[in-house]
Amino acid sequence: MSFLLICCGISACKKDFLVRDNPNEIISSEFYQSEQDALQALNSVYAVLQHQDLFKEAYWFILDGMDDHRGWISLEDAVNDAMYLFNFTPQVARSNSMWDALYRGIFRANLVINRVGDMEDFALKNRILGEARFLRGWYYNELATMWGGVPIVLDEITVDSQYNFPKSSRQEVYAQAETDFKFAENNLPKKSEYSSSDAGRATSGAASAYLGKSFLFQKKWTPAIQQFEKVIASGEYKLMEKYAENFSEETENNAESVFEIQFSGDGTALWSDDQPASAEHNFLTVRYFYWRQTGGMLNFRRNQYFGPKWAGIGPRRMATFSSERGPGEGPRITKHVNTELVIRQKSDVNLRDMRYSDVLLMYAEALNENGQTPEAIVQIDLVIERVRKEFGLADASEWTGITELKTVAQLTGGDHSGWPLFLTGIDQDGIRNVIKHQRSIEFMHEWKRYKDLVRWGDAADAIVIEDDDGNETSPFVAGKHELFPIPQAEIDGNAGLTAADQNPGY
Repeated sequence: MSFLLICCGISACKKDFLVRDNPNEIISSEFYQSEQDALQALNSVYAVLQHQDLFKEAYWFILDGMDDHRGWISLEDAVNDAMYLFNFTPQVARSNSMWDALYRGIFRANLVINRVGDMEDFALKNRILGEARFLRGWYYNELATMWGGVPIVLDEITVDSQYNFPKSSRQEVYAQAETDFKFAENNLPKKSEYSSSDAGRATSGAASAYLGKSFLFQKKWTPAIQQFEKVIASGEYKLMEKYAENFSEETENNAESVFEIQFSGDGTALWSDDQPASAEHNFLTVRYFYWRQTGGMLNFRRNQYFGPKWAGIGPRRMATFSSERGPGEGPRITKHVNTELVIRQKSDVNLRDMRYSDVLLMYAEALNENGQTPEAIVQIDLVIERVRKEFGLADASEWTGITELKTVAQLTGGDHSGWPLFLTGIDQDGIRNVIKHQRSIEFMHEWKRYKDLVRWGDAADAIVIEDDDGNETSPFVAGKHELFPIPQAEIDGNAGLTAADQNPGY
């Protein structure tokens, strides 16, 4: 088998440490002979994150488009429309291509773990295995979150393999991700221990954070707290002074970044993946901002119903939206978009999948759900304090009519200035709602909101669309849309699956 078939992403992932070598003439039996071979194979596992079906386009394009922050959308084609209207099926769903990409990443990670594991010891062996295990854990964690129970594949698949992998339970899939994250946590360097040429690689801190996230999504509050406390105690991360520094090319891999997807403007092809000339940029600019230069492509603008919660203009609102408008348009989304590019069909900006503010708010959530509400308030106020300081508010008691700058005490004190009235009191329920709203404005259009709504059980109430008569309805069906359908092609082609393994409602 040509090595291009099993590790063709080597050339599609470049950010200093990712070397653009052409593997076309290398066959698998001759590979994995040196440390450099192992590094190249590892880079191909990272490369999947840049695919069109993950962070190049689909993750933010689809997940942002499905949440309650979306506004007007110009529907583009049947597969994407099915996602936004919640009409997707096992046969027709953009989530099917996301599934394929996640398993592509697992396949490549398995190759590295198994082949490098069999190599004689060399200086970077444990680190390479740790990075591969982190990435495999990340891919499985995503599958467990969005599909529930799925097949667990840990061995190499060759053309001679019998494709027979039964469906594991959701808990088993999470457990596999946790096992990988724990290995990575114990075998990876800290962020500060990497050289600048290795910026963007998985770290022990990232493994701790994602392990905590996995526990949080399963409502395992105590182990989640323990993991987030490890990240905080490490001293490796801090909030940037300016919120917008998390979304620019000039401040990539900064102190707030726990893990981010590396992008650059290299390459000439716009949509291809895993080719030597493949573009290594994301398509946020096309989808979110400069739509008039690219024709009738689908774009978002902020949901009009979210407007009152942004009363006044503060740092987070300014970093999220642009005031540039076209006829009949609302403000355009500008996070992660380089608006100064002459060629506006691409964005070179890295996408931050987890920031330190996410760690703090997840920590606050776990504390609150664990009955430690006063401690949770402290963490929430740390996130709010960052934008207050940036705005020039030095004293915590200083009042402001800008809702995103209000402390927890001010948000729950009775004068809500556009915030929902249920944000009252500092009991567990009240702080739970404060956390939900802080996550909604801190991470708006960072592909987190839809998963949050689903795990909180809020999706059916929050996600609404208008029919032709202007009536609001929710397309989200409780008991069904909490999970994406297992692709029909997977059920048909996997001898270990039957129709009974399909997720409920499909």
